Formats: sequence, structure tokens, C-alpha cells
Amino acid sequence: MDPDNTAAYGEMGEYGQAIADYGKAIELDPSHALAYYNRGCAYGEKGEVDKALGALKRCIELSTDPELTEAAQQALYEMKNSP
Repeated sequence: MDPDNTAAYGEMGEYGQAIADYGKAIELDPSHALAYYNRGCAYGEKGEVDKALGALKRCIELSTDPELTEAAQQALYEMKNSP
């Protein structure tokens, strides 16, 4: 898994491939909060809101980075409150 390619997949709209790569990162390091955040965002872009919410919640649980925690909380709020 190449982090640059994974980010590029998301930028190109290839969310399925990005989600798979973030899943591999999580398998290698189950405490990788940023991978959960990115996977949550990719799920959100695909319209898979329940999976997105779960990934973002897990990011918040694991994160020790205040900025990442805040970003995940904001994304979680926006997904819960979008029509």
C-alpha cells in the first residue's frame, strides 16, 4: 500500500480502492486513527453513511491528535446532520 496512491484514489473518485487500502493500513496497525478518518471520509463520499459514521467514531476513540479529533468530530456532525 502506497499512501500517495491511496490519497490519489480518493482524489480521482476511486473510493472503493481507497477504502481497501485504508483497510490494509488498519490491519497492519489497528490503532491508526488517521486511516479510520480517511476511510470514513471515503465511505461518506460513496454514500455509505453508516460505515462512514462507524469509522469516524473509531477515529475519535483512537486519536491522540487534537486536530484530527476535531476534524473527525466535524465530519461526524456533518454526516449526521446532512439531508
